[in-house]
Amino acid sequence: MALLRLVEVEKYEEVETAARRMLAKRPGHSLAMKALGFALIGTDRYEEALPIIDAAIARSSNDPELHNNRGIVLSMQMRWDESTASFQRSLALQPDDPETLKNLGVAYLRMHRWNDAVPPLLRAIECYDGDFVEAISMLADALFSANRVEEAWACFNELHQENPEDLGVLSQLLAVNLKRCEWSEFRGHLAAM
Repeated sequence: MALLRLVEVEKYEEVETAARRMLAKRPGHSLAMKALGFALIGTDRYEEALPIIDAAIARSSNDPELHNNRGIVLSMQMRWDESTASFQRSLALQPDDPETLKNLGVAYLRMHRWNDAVPPLLRAIECYDGDFVEAISMLADALFSANRVEEAWACFNELHQENPEDLGVLSQLLAVNLKRCEWSEFRGHLAAM
């Protein structure tokens, strides 16, 4: 239980220590392997994480979270085909997981497959309980990059309404409005910047 509490609060170093201690006593312990992989991802140690996650998958091949974590690692290593296959495997096991849907969309976004990124990001937003700001932001980026300007404007405008002090969103909103040749809000947004 202590290990799960550490995972929930994302104390990566402490998770790693606890997981390694547990694995020293019980090699191959599924939860400890999963937690160790999580901790290594959280500290950007993807090369170390992959064999741990693969070993955990060999023990628990139907755990969607493990496949999602594998997808994250492979995405960070720019191993796109393997990454998207891992996300798809996770979604086959748990179709409406908003985090995995978002991660698949982000992988497509990073691959410059902007139109492919839109459906999983939209689905992530639909499945999330509340406002999935991170997915909305990624969706806005994908739509803008795909030159789907009006849809991108709707997303950036929503993000701006939620957090008017976010200068990154405001600059994106300005860029979208320039592409739209929309000048009515331009001076106000520029003054805010």
